[in-house]
Parts: sequence; structure tokens; C-alpha cells
Amino acid sequence: MPQPVPPPPPVWAGPPANTLPTVLPTTVVLGRNDDTVIALTGLAVYPAGCDLRIEVRSRRPDLGFPFGFAHPVVPRSDRPGNGLLLGVLFSDGRKATWPTTGSGTGARLTPRNGSGGAGAFRQDLWLWPLPPPGAVELFVAWPELGVPESSAVLDGVAVQTAAGQAIELWAPAPASETANGWFAFGGSSGSPPAVSMPRAVAGLPGATASQVELRAAGTQPEDSEAAAAAVRTAFERAFTAVDGGPLEVVVQDGAVLAGALAQARSNFPEAVGTSWVAVADIVFLDPDRAAVTFTVHYTGGIGFGQQLGYAVLGGGQWKVAYETFARVLGWAGALTPPPPPRRP
Repeated sequence: MPQPVPPPPPVWAGPPANTLPTVLPTTVVLGRNDDTVIALTGLAVYPAGCDLRIEVRSRRPDLGFPFGFAHPVVPRSDRPGNGLLLGVLFSDGRKATWPTTGSGTGARLTPRNGSGGAGAFRQDLWLWPLPPPGAVELFVAWPELGVPESSAVLDGVAVQTAAGQAIELWAPAPASETANGWFAFGGSSGSPPAVSMPRAVAGLPGATASQVELRAAGTQPEDSEAAAAAVRTAFERAFTAVDGGPLEVVVQDGAVLAGALAQARSNFPEAVGTSWVAVADIVFLDPDRAAVTFTVHYTGGIGFGQQLGYAVLGGGQWKVAYETFARVLGWAGALTPPPPPRRP
């Protein structure tokens, strides 16, 4: 069975796959001390935003051990104040910071790919939206390495000109018509939602699309079309939580998993901001249960394939099955309690 092509992520989450950027030859030292240098070494400009390439060079022999797992540029939630701090200020007063702090600033920095070792590290960040004409100020600091706050200025007019030279290869895929989850934004330039789906830990096994096989359909709900729409809504709301409502509204016994969800957010705070879900197939096993194939996407990491999960009908409302949601939280290192006893 051919797999459906997922719709594109929203514009705030990363650069579009259907566009070739204009790459500006930019190398600017943003901050330094005697042992460490932080520089902007690349600027790929798209009509909707910019991909910033930040590089760190350090001759400190301990870099890479106390500052993270394998990539010390990324801050860790258990060591507040560590890691690289980056900020961008537009000429119209909008600003973005990484790690993300506050809200309603009108711009966003989203971490993407990163790598490094032996004193040389790289981190790419997506800056959305495209800066307006005028000065674009970049601020950096790394307090734990003794790099004080400093800044550099880019030319917003040059960035705007470069955006007009980007090449669109083909029309973007249409957004889903479902009015829930991040799909409600339709790829528009609206503010990003607050999402609750944690990132998977690299290397943990996940079912690939070829491994996912739905069971044969059973007795159908009375209105199968409406039930399928409700199941899709439950998955999209559970894994993106745009409405910020209680977890138990969209997840079976969701209140029991609230602590595990908080732990997942703490483990991977940056990935929480870019995760989204695409539901592929829904097969009703009986009027109260459905098998669902779904894929969780997020920016800047390796995907973990299509998954098989379940939805259940309880109290007149379709919800993501407890075991399905708990399994995904487990990928983010969260400890999930066993499901509460249920009536036979």
C-alpha cells in the first residue's frame, strides 16, 4: 500500500523542502574569550526565514563532558544556564531567543541539525520569520564557558534581497483540511502552537512503515466517517496540544500520565516545540476501538518511522489509548505508570 505524503510542517518549524535558498557568504565572530570562539559561518535565506549556522571552536579539553551528552552546544535542563545562549533582534523590535524564553515576541529560533567533537561544534537554527529591512542584531553568550554577552549586526536589506532570489522548485503540498493540531495553522505565518509530543531518543527501536500492518476491520461504528474524524482529532490534539487543554480530554486516563508528560518536556524541551503528527490509516476493530498508523515528525532529528497505535471510545469521546501515548512518552525517557484498573 503506498504511503501518504505528509503535509509540510508549519513555516515556523524549519525551511521548506520545496525551495533552494540563497546562501550569503557570511563569517562573523559573534563572541569569544581566550579559549572559545562563537561565530556565524553560514546564512541560508528563504522567503519565510533564515537558516543560521553557528560554529563553536574551543581549546578547552573538558568541553564535551560536563556540558551535554555528545553535543555541548545544546543546553541541558538539569544544568540551568549552561550551553550557548543566542538572541536575534529585528529592526522593528521583534526578537527571538534560544533556548526559547517567554512568548509573544513575534519571532522564533528553532534548533535543527548539530554535530561536532574535538573542540569544534556546529549548530543550525531556523530563524522565523524573515527579518525586515534594517539592522539585524545577533547576541551570544556562554556563561559557563566564560564567554560574555556580545553582539554583531547583519544587513536586513541584504537578507531581504537574498530571499527574493531563492528558487521555488515546485508548489508546496497542501495542508490538511483538519482544523486541529498544527494543521489548523495551514502553513501560515501564525504563531507556533505549544506542543506536547516529546522527541524520541536516538537509537531506540521504532516500527518502520513496512513493519506496520493494520488488523482486519471489524464491526464499524454507526457513523464511521464521523468516528474516523474524531479519532484523527484525538491524535492530533494529543500529540500537539494546541488548545492546551487537560490531557485526559484526548488521552485515555490522561491525568495519570501528566507527570510523565512533564518529565518528557524536561528531558527534551527544544524538541517539544517542533513536533507534529501525521495520521495515515484508521481501521475500526469494533465500534469502541480503532487501530491507527501515525508518524511523529520533528525538526532537526532522525525520524523514527510509522507507528501502530490505538484509539478507544470512552464516555462518548474518542481518545488515544493509554498504552499508545505511554509508549511515545517512554521514547523521551519518561517513566510511565501502569494503566489504572478498568472495568471488564
